[in-house]
Amino acid sequence: MSEIKPRRRCWLLGGLVASLAVNMFLIGWMVGAAPRGGPFAIWSWGAGSTAATPRWLRAGLGSEGMDRFAVNWRRHRAEMKPLVAEIKSLRGELRAALGAEPFDRARYTAALATLRAHHDALQARIHEVMVDTVADLSPDQRRQLMAAVGGRRGAPGHHRHWWRRFDEANSDD
Repeated sequence: MSEIKPRRRCWLLGGLVASLAVNMFLIGWMVGAAPRGGPFAIWSWGAGSTAATPRWLRAGLGSEGMDRFAVNWRRHRAEMKPLVAEIKSLRGELRAALGAEPFDRARYTAALATLRAHHDALQARIHEVMVDTVADLSPDQRRQLMAAVGGRRGAPGHHRHWWRRFDEANSDD
């Protein structure tokens, strides 16, 4: 086995320490910035009842609009809570159908359809909250909301259309 020369060993050790320091700094910065709505945070978990909402929504509605949003959310919460609980239990059924031996295609398809129906119902309730909130906004506040939505990379929910980007990247033509 060949031995590393002392001068080269010193450079390797210095490079390792420098690399470790830079990595620790970057990790600390990312972890520390996320709870404050930093550059990598889509959701912020600050203080207050409306802190756990998307940044674009808080920026678009402002504090007055977020107060209205919170009131509307509480008004519709009773309708949404059972849907969320049912979605959680349906995910268990989905996992069970997926892991069944032998695989039961009809069971898995039915579980997906039921889960989709519950997601659609929940999304409809969330849309009702948004409609109730936006209906009370002034034209200037609606323009502010439009600007906040337009400043995002794609429309709200662009992450839901990942399959389009995947399909385009993997097409043969």
